[in-house]
Amino acid sequence: MKYFVTGGAGFIGSNMVDRILKDRSNEVTIYDNFCSGRRAYVKHYLKDKRFRLIKGDVLDLELLKNAIKGHNFVFHFVANPDIVKSMVETDLDLKLGIIATYNVLEAMRVNGIKMIADVGLLFDKHWTYKKYLLRYRIRALTIFTTSLKKIAP
Repeated sequence: MKYFVTGGAGFIGSNMVDRILKDRSNEVTIYDNFCSGRRAYVKHYLKDKRFRLIKGDVLDLELLKNAIKGHNFVFHFVANPDIVKSMVETDLDLKLGIIATYNVLEAMRVNGIKMIADVGLLFDKHWTYKKYLLRYRIRALTIFTTSLKKIAP
Protein backbone atom coordinates (compact mmCIF):
# COMPACT_ATOMS: atom_id res chain seq x y z
CA MET A 1 0.00 0.00 0.00
CA LYS A 2 1.21 3.53 -0.77
CA TYR A 3 0.48 6.05 1.99
CA PHE A 4 0.59 9.84 1.80
CA VAL A 5 0.98 11.67 5.13
CA THR A 6 0.37 15.42 5.33
CA GLY A 7 2.13 16.88 8.36
CA GLY A 8 4.20 13.71 8.47
CA ALA A 9 7.23 15.36 10.04
CA GLY A 10 5.24 16.37 13.10
CA PHE A 11 5.05 14.31 16.28
CA ILE A 12 1.79 12.51 15.48
CA GLY A 13 2.48 12.18 11.74
CA SER A 14 5.97 10.76 12.26
CA ASN A 15 4.63 8.18 14.72
CA MET A 16 2.10 7.11 12.09
CA VAL A 17 4.96 6.77 9.58
CA ASP A 18 6.76 4.50 12.08
CA ARG A 19 3.66 2.27 12.22
CA ILE A 20 3.17 2.25 8.45
CA LEU A 21 6.76 1.26 7.69
CA LYS A 22 6.72 -1.65 10.16
CA ASP A 23 5.01 -3.53 7.33
CA ARG A 24 7.83 -4.06 4.80
CA SER A 25 5.37 -4.00 1.88
CA ASN A 26 4.23 -0.41 2.57
CA GLU A 27 5.58 2.79 1.07
CA VAL A 28 5.06 6.26 2.49
CA THR A 29 5.41 9.84 1.30
CA ILE A 30 5.59 12.63 3.86
CA TYR A 31 4.35 16.01 2.70
CA ASP A 32 5.28 18.73 5.19
CA ASN A 33 6.21 22.42 5.11
CA PHE A 34 8.33 22.07 8.29
CA CYS A 35 6.52 24.97 9.95
CA SER A 36 6.37 22.89 13.13
CA GLY A 37 7.48 19.47 11.88
CA ARG A 38 11.02 18.33 12.52
CA ARG A 39 13.39 16.55 10.17
CA ALA A 40 14.81 14.77 13.23
CA TYR A 41 11.54 12.84 13.61
CA VAL A 42 12.00 11.17 10.21
CA LYS A 43 15.73 11.37 9.42
CA HIS A 44 16.22 7.64 10.13
CA TYR A 45 14.07 6.91 7.04
CA LEU A 46 15.88 9.15 4.55
CA LYS A 47 17.86 6.24 3.05
CA ASP A 48 14.91 3.83 3.05
CA LYS A 49 13.71 3.21 -0.53
CA ARG A 50 10.11 2.92 0.73
CA PHE A 51 10.21 6.49 2.10
CA ARG A 52 9.86 9.78 0.24
CA LEU A 53 9.97 13.28 1.74
CA ILE A 54 8.42 16.27 -0.01
CA LYS A 55 8.75 19.76 1.42
CA GLY A 56 5.49 21.36 0.42
CA ASP A 57 2.53 23.32 1.71
CA VAL A 58 -1.01 21.90 1.51
CA LEU A 59 -2.14 25.41 0.58
CA ASP A 60 -0.31 24.94 -2.75
CA LEU A 61 -3.00 22.88 -4.49
CA GLU A 62 -1.08 22.28 -7.74
CA LEU A 63 2.01 20.93 -5.95
CA LEU A 64 -0.22 18.82 -3.71
CA LYS A 65 -2.12 17.34 -6.69
CA ASN A 66 1.15 16.23 -8.27
CA ALA A 67 2.70 14.94 -5.05
CA ILE A 68 -0.31 12.82 -4.06
CA LYS A 69 -0.54 10.97 -7.40
CA GLY A 70 -0.25 7.20 -7.20
CA HIS A 71 -1.06 6.83 -3.51
CA ASN A 72 -3.82 4.63 -2.05
CA PHE A 73 -4.43 6.15 1.38
CA VAL A 74 -4.02 9.60 2.93
CA PHE A 75 -3.39 10.47 6.56
CA HIS A 76 -4.14 14.17 7.02
CA PHE A 77 -2.37 15.64 10.08
CA VAL A 78 -1.99 19.28 9.07
CA ALA A 79 -3.31 21.71 11.69
CA ASN A 80 -2.52 25.08 13.22
CA PRO A 81 0.32 24.41 15.66
CA ASP A 82 0.17 27.90 17.19
CA ILE A 83 -3.19 28.78 18.75
CA VAL A 84 -1.90 32.09 20.15
CA LYS A 85 -0.76 33.18 16.69
CA SER A 86 -4.30 32.64 15.36
CA MET A 87 -5.53 35.42 17.64
CA VAL A 88 -3.46 37.88 15.60
CA GLU A 89 -3.47 36.10 12.25
CA THR A 90 -7.23 35.56 12.27
CA ASP A 91 -7.42 33.57 9.03
CA LEU A 92 -4.81 31.01 10.16
CA ASP A 93 -7.35 28.42 11.35
CA LEU A 94 -9.36 28.94 8.17
CA LYS A 95 -6.26 28.29 6.03
CA LEU A 96 -4.83 25.37 8.01
CA GLY A 97 -8.18 23.77 8.80
CA ILE A 98 -10.78 24.33 6.12
CA ILE A 99 -8.73 25.32 3.06
CA ALA A 100 -5.96 22.81 3.74
CA THR A 101 -8.50 20.01 4.14
CA TYR A 102 -10.37 21.10 1.02
CA ASN A 103 -7.09 21.01 -0.92
CA VAL A 104 -6.30 17.51 0.33
CA LEU A 105 -9.79 16.29 -0.59
CA GLU A 106 -9.62 17.97 -4.00
CA ALA A 107 -6.17 16.50 -4.74
CA MET A 108 -7.57 13.09 -3.75
CA ARG A 109 -10.64 13.54 -5.97
CA VAL A 110 -8.57 14.54 -9.01
CA ASN A 111 -6.30 11.53 -8.49
CA GLY A 112 -9.02 8.99 -7.68
CA ILE A 113 -7.88 8.35 -4.09
CA LYS A 114 -10.78 7.22 -1.93
CA MET A 115 -9.32 6.52 1.54
CA ILE A 116 -8.45 9.17 4.14
CA ALA A 117 -8.08 9.54 7.89
CA ASP A 118 -7.15 12.49 10.06
CA VAL A 119 -6.32 12.90 13.74
CA GLY A 120 -9.95 13.29 14.80
CA LEU A 121 -11.16 10.42 12.66
CA LEU A 122 -8.63 7.93 13.97
CA PHE A 123 -10.75 7.67 17.10
CA ASP A 124 -14.15 7.50 15.35
CA LYS A 125 -15.34 3.90 14.90
CA HIS A 126 -18.29 4.95 12.73
CA TRP A 127 -16.46 7.08 10.16
CA THR A 128 -17.83 7.71 6.68
CA TYR A 129 -16.71 10.02 3.89
CA LYS A 130 -20.03 11.93 4.17
CA LYS A 131 -19.43 12.44 7.91
CA TYR A 132 -15.95 13.76 7.10
CA LEU A 133 -17.28 16.34 4.65
CA LEU A 134 -20.12 17.28 7.00
CA ARG A 135 -17.66 17.74 9.87
CA TYR A 136 -15.63 20.24 7.85
CA ARG A 137 -18.70 22.07 6.61
CA ILE A 138 -19.81 22.47 10.23
CA ARG A 139 -16.31 23.58 11.26
CA ALA A 140 -16.27 26.13 8.40
CA LEU A 141 -19.69 27.45 9.41
CA THR A 142 -18.62 27.72 13.05
CA ILE A 143 -15.45 29.65 12.16
CA PHE A 144 -17.43 31.90 9.82
CA THR A 145 -20.15 32.74 12.37
CA THR A 146 -17.57 33.25 15.13
CA SER A 147 -15.68 35.66 12.86
CA LEU A 148 -18.91 37.54 12.09
CA LYS A 149 -19.63 37.92 15.80
CA LYS A 150 -16.16 39.42 16.31
CA ILE A 151 -16.65 41.85 13.41
CA ALA A 152 -20.24 42.87 14.19
CA PRO A 153 -21.13 42.12 17.83
